[in-house]
Amino acid sequence: MNYCDTIEVACAVVTMQESASLHELAVLALDSADSGWSPSDGPKPELAQFAVDLLVSKADMLADYFSLQISKVGLLSVSLSHSDCFPWEFPVRSSRG
Repeated sequence: MNYCDTIEVACAVVTMQESASLHELAVLALDSADSGWSPSDGPKPELAQFAVDLLVSKADMLADYFSLQISKVGLLSVSLSHSDCFPWEFPVRSSRG
């Protein structure tokens, strides 16, 4: 069974070999035009740190509701469920041709 079959049938957990830096992920998100960030919002590094502090403070709730494993070190794992379970869409690459 390949990854695409697994994600269609059940839930897959993606565990990071190294934790993903929440600060770096937040800055990347703010760098996206979709974020709507403007200089009047404040410096990106400060906003990113605010986001990190908030996520870390809510780590237990995020683990319970969304199966996100977060620590002060960073993002440790993410649970991916069938795409119908999410209100947003994400691409799933298939090797089926």
